[in-house]
Amino acid sequence: MATFTVIANQNWDSSFFNTRAGGDLYNMSAGARLTIDTDTRYCLNTSASLGVMGQIGLNASATNISGTCGELYIDGSKVRIIPFTGGTGSVPAIGTLITEGSVSSELLGVWPSFIVPPQTPGTAINHDDL
Repeated sequence: MATFTVIANQNWDSSFFNTRAGGDLYNMSAGARLTIDTDTRYCLNTSASLGVMGQIGLNASATNISGTCGELYIDGSKVRIIPFTGGTGSVPAIGTLITEGSVSSELLGVWPSFIVPPQTPGTAINHDDL
């Protein structure tokens, strides 16, 4: 188990957390925000075993000058599930930027179903699973 003290705004998939051990402790300091806007187990800088959260600590006694303590912000507003039923090639890396027209998105993974882990980046896309 690792302990992270978040003293500046961080995103869940930030390299700040690249020493996760699983079941970790996250302490949010005054004015700092930890944003989770991705899958917590399968994203950059984590894995199924390392992305399991332990305790979240919000230090209400350590407020900043504006009187705010740290915060945990969970934002699913930009996460979309897009059905994938065709195509060829290899599974792109997590974090790959995908652009269609004027819209761009970051790939979280390619899942054959919601009850199994995503396919490994670099492997052939298996349409039998999709």
